[in-house]
Amino acid sequence: MQIFSFSRSNIRLFSSDKDRITFKDVAGLKEAKEELQEIVEFLKNPKKFQELGARIPRGVLLMGAPGSGKTLLARAVAGEANVPFFHISGSEFVEMFVGVGAGRVRDAFNTVKKAAPAILFIDEIDAIGRERGAGIGGGQDEREQTLNQILVEMDGFDRETRVIVMAASVTGDTPVLVKKNNQIFLKPIAEIIDNYYNQNEEGREKLSPDLEILGFDGKPNKHGIYFKKAVFKKVRSVFRHKVNEIYKIKFIGGKILATGNHSVFVRTKFGVAAKPVAELKTGEILVDLPYKVNRTNKQKREIRAGEFDEKFNLELLLWQPLFENYREVSFAFNYALANANQISQTRLGQSLGYSQRTIGKWQQGICYPRELSKKYFKDYQILPEKIKVTEELMRLFGYYTAEGYSRKEVDFCLNIKEKEKIEDIKALMKQIFHLTPNRERNITSNAINIIYYSKPVAKFFAYYCGSGAHHKHLPPFLFEAPEEYFIEFLKGYAAGDGYTDSKGRLEITSVSEQLINELNWLSRLHSYKCYIRQFTVKALRRIKNGKPLKETKAWRISYGKTQNPINSQPGKASTVRAIIKNIEKMPYQGYVYDFCGCENEAFFGGRTPILLHNTNRPDILDFALLRPGRFDRRVVLDLPDINGREEILKIHTRDKKVSPEVKLREIAERTPGFSGADLANLVNEAAILAARD
Repeated sequence: MQIFSFSRSNIRLFSSDKDRITFKDVAGLKEAKEELQEIVEFLKNPKKFQELGARIPRGVLLMGAPGSGKTLLARAVAGEANVPFFHISGSEFVEMFVGVGAGRVRDAFNTVKKAAPAILFIDEIDAIGRERGAGIGGGQDEREQTLNQILVEMDGFDRETRVIVMAASVTGDTPVLVKKNNQIFLKPIAEIIDNYYNQNEEGREKLSPDLEILGFDGKPNKHGIYFKKAVFKKVRSVFRHKVNEIYKIKFIGGKILATGNHSVFVRTKFGVAAKPVAELKTGEILVDLPYKVNRTNKQKREIRAGEFDEKFNLELLLWQPLFENYREVSFAFNYALANANQISQTRLGQSLGYSQRTIGKWQQGICYPRELSKKYFKDYQILPEKIKVTEELMRLFGYYTAEGYSRKEVDFCLNIKEKEKIEDIKALMKQIFHLTPNRERNITSNAINIIYYSKPVAKFFAYYCGSGAHHKHLPPFLFEAPEEYFIEFLKGYAAGDGYTDSKGRLEITSVSEQLINELNWLSRLHSYKCYIRQFTVKALRRIKNGKPLKETKAWRISYGKTQNPINSQPGKASTVRAIIKNIEKMPYQGYVYDFCGCENEAFFGGRTPILLHNTNRPDILDFALLRPGRFDRRVVLDLPDINGREEILKIHTRDKKVSPEVKLREIAERTPGFSGADLANLVNEAAILAARD
């Protein structure tokens, strides 16, 4: 007869004096308790509100990190009002059979209505409250039927019914800095998240255990978080869905596109705090890099930015980029060797696409696949196996990024008058690769091409810096190397594509948008503030009476004289902040993207990196849940500050024997970032260890 109980909810009731919890049992969360006090007053004395024509929200959405006290606070509201508290998880509504979830919703609401006045707390409501239309079954999806039934039940409340139900994204072209498989790269967020989804799939959270994103370390305080430094943080999951409108936020230094319910961080006098895009105002200051801390004491002013490995030590395999192009050949060769005397040479040749004779020679050790053999390259005996990453290599990479290209050879093209740079390139190529130029030629009277006919070296340069002016990029490992490596790269690159004026201001121009974006991010991570602008070079332009050129888009990055990494000039450093100039709501058709479960619920994004916020995903809740009359009140639960942590520790130790030597204040000082649940677990573990002793 168990089948007849499928539509019954597993709702749990806490109503006895033994289970009663009040606001006194909830340490910290002062602002959240103040916001919920009117809910308590409504449950205690509804006539006072009804006589004035006031309508108390039927639904309150509690938002906070796991363990921040959402369930405890909801129980405290019921305890303060002395009404029954019913608890159920959103995931408990859903079953494999269509219609079961809707039946359980009806059963839960009927149970609560009979006990009114009461509190119904739906934990993890995002399990059923996501935007509709994303399921495989469309409107008939079991989850969507369950959500629809919740909407029906909440609309079914009379105005006098004293039942309270308590229970973020950017566009795909937004650049983000991620780390995956120990490789760091700057890419549009869509290129990263789309890989986790099938075609046309959306509205489902996808786990991403292999992914890290540039976020930040912070120190929580009562009103926000103090920004300490930008560091990589693990990402629990990724998310994408479609929207029909977007907000364009223009600020000094750039712009970013985000949904109205996505949040960004703004600067406050207490540090940084998240704020929904739809609530932003002109004049507010976004959190960008570098982050300048203005203290009243000038000696204590500081600039905070990225974190780099001062013990950086890396060697690169010279031949790896070349041989990576021949993975199929490598597989065939190794497969043939592994199956010698097990599969006939004829069958191996047929399955792998080689002749029986070739397979036989491989297995007998007579020859080696040409594509995988170093001996086929004339300079294999003088080329090193490994290349140590040094400041000199970075300067050479900078020269190549500005002046070089690679095919089967490496070619540096310079002005014949740049003798010092020409000699430096030759010396570095000799020092690092043991090579001298195979040819020097003058295509025009003012230009010289220095050519090295070495395919392994050509592929090495192309792998780490790109090939062709439009496809150049930074070596990925430069995002981990100390500042001196970045400076040397910039010296080499600016010597070719840069210009320093008489006042010491530096400008660098490139037709590679990727390269300029990477330079902007890396410069800011090293505390150098710079700015980007895009412009168009008109068609039919000629250089030295050459062929007319096509219209070209180009990007320019600019550094002020005090922010020039190569030759910083004395003076007052740039203090221009990312002040919001304009906010515009505009139509949009397409996917928007978000990272979920980042530590501190934050990640940097945008051409100019801005600190973006990812909440407990209210942005994926169906809009119908959030309209007036349903979950139209949101209460944010912040992590406790030092005083809040001390009060939480007092509550959890009041029934325990605590040594006089234990100072709860000291423990509170050493546990920044701990939630209430973390502190409760800390006390419990201490009690268990004490019992063992």
